[in-house]
Amino acid sequence: MTVTLTDPNNTGADRLTIAGITNGARSTGGNGYVTTNNVSFGFSGSAVSFVAGGRTIVITVGTTCTGTCAAIGTQTTAATVSMQPATSITDTAGNLVLTTTRSASIRLF
Repeated sequence: MTVTLTDPNNTGADRLTIAGITNGARSTGGNGYVTTNNVSFGFSGSAVSFVAGGRTIVITVGTTCTGTCAAIGTQTTAATVSMQPATSITDTAGNLVLTTTRSASIRLF
């Protein structure tokens, strides 16, 4: 799986895409994860695990960066992150998950 961070071509919030987990690019709420406008970088080989009886997904970001890796920054404060699950995710019974967007004020990574 690949975790990708993208910076829009302005001062807007950086975007996070987790293939197969998020429904497209989601707002990180902050502009510090990617330091250069209009670039992206990704980490392939990122691992997924399920904890808390399958109710929580843990993503371990891979160690190899591709793309504009020199633009990796540090978001120093918590920001309101937008998460929405991919429409293809199902529970153990095969039911599609609710795709309601949720927001939380956290600092990723």
